[in-house]
Amino acid sequence: FQNFLSRPSLHIISIHVFIFFLSLILLAACSGEQSGFEPSGKLVKVGFLGPLSGEEKSLGENSLAGAQVALTLQPYLLNGDKVELVAIDDQGDPQLAKDAIDELLKETEISSLLLGSPSSFVLSMVEYLDKKSIPAVALLATHPDVTKGESIIQLPCNDFQQGTVAALYVLDE
Repeated sequence: FQNFLSRPSLHIISIHVFIFFLSLILLAACSGEQSGFEPSGKLVKVGFLGPLSGEEKSLGENSLAGAQVALTLQPYLLNGDKVELVAIDDQGDPQLAKDAIDELLKETEISSLLLGSPSSFVLSMVEYLDKKSIPAVALLATHPDVTKGESIIQLPCNDFQQGTVAALYVLDE
């Protein structure tokens, strides 16, 4: 399990997350459903929480860059509400993250969170986010227990799914 959490593996995961988001945005942009689309004038704030400094800085920066590209390509929800991203550096520290979430909820009124952190960090936040009833998307976390709570959904495939696919690939090759 320690080898999985090494930097090269997480870097590959962040690249896959970026490609996935870009694919979704391109598919949405190419569909003809938004021809009658009009902005509603409402603003929806989404918090981004990730390590933008410290040891895992590259994970947070890459995740944030992917989210910003997605919003550049598709800045509105299907109902016409504009999405604004509010980025916070948690420095990979769960306590700083909890304090930042409290501040975001009081002052910024975020509607949801994007978590640009690895599994170990997101796992430490599951109970807290459930208690606060904040919907969150784990952009990089692959541990299966990330989704044990009520508030977090997981964008990438979990470790068991990845392991199964890797084993089947090895069997085929």
